[in-house]
Amino acid sequence: MSWNLFHRKKSTSRENREFETGVERMKCLDDSTRHLNKEIKKMIANANLYGRSVSKLNQDLMELNDEGCQINSLKDFDSSVVKQEQIIKDMITGFDQTLSAPMKKYSTIFPHFEEMVKKREKCLLELSKLTDKLQKHEDQRKISNTLKIEQLKKEITPMKEEYDQINSGIVDEVSRFYNNRLDYLYPSFNALVNIQRLCLNETLKSVEENDEGNNEEEDDDEKTIEGILEEIRTLCITSD
Repeated sequence: MSWNLFHRKKSTSRENREFETGVERMKCLDDSTRHLNKEIKKMIANANLYGRSVSKLNQDLMELNDEGCQINSLKDFDSSVVKQEQIIKDMITGFDQTLSAPMKKYSTIFPHFEEMVKKREKCLLELSKLTDKLQKHEDQRKISNTLKIEQLKKEITPMKEEYDQINSGIVDEVSRFYNNRLDYLYPSFNALVNIQRLCLNETLKSVEENDEGNNEEEDDDEKTIEGILEEIRTLCITSD
C-alpha cells in the first residue's frame, strides 16, 4: 500500500486529527504485517531446507550401507529419518494453515482501507470546491448571486453529510481494527508455538527410540564379548 497520499501538513481540527492518527496506525500495521509475512516465508523456506538436508544426509548414509557396511544403526537411522520427514511436512502444513493463510487474509484489509481513504479525499476535494465557490459569491455581495448561493448551499449539504459519514466510518473502523489486532493474531502465534513444541517432542521421541535400539545392540555385543572372554579363561593353554 502506498502512503504518499497522506504525507501532508497536520490538521488542527479534532476529526482530522482522529483520521490522521488512524492513518498512522494503519501505516505501522501495514509495515509490520509486510515484514511479518516475509519472516513467515523465510521460516517455511528454512523448514523445507532442513527437510531436504535431513533427506540428503540419510540418502548418503544409505548409499554407504549399500556398499557393504551393514550397520543396524544406519537402518534405525533411516527409519528415524522417515519419521522426521513426516514431522517436517506436518510442521510446514501447520505453518501454512495457522500462520501464513491468516496473515495473508489480514493483509487484505489495507487495500480496502486505501480505497476508503481515496473516496474520502475525493469527497473532501469536491466539498472544498463548492465551499470556495460559496465563499466567493458571498464575498461579492451581489443580489444576482442570491440564487447561486442558495443552489450552492443545497449542493454542499448532502456533500458534507457524505463526507462526515465516510470520515466517521473510517475512524470507527480503523479504531476497531487496531484494537482487535492482538485478538486476531494471538491464535496464530499460539498455534505456531504449539506446532514447534509438538514437532520438537516428536523429534526427540524418535531420536530416543533410535538410541534405545542402538543401546540394545551394544548390550548384545558386550554379552558376546564377555562370552568369548569366559571361554578363553576356561581354556588350558599352559602346562606345568
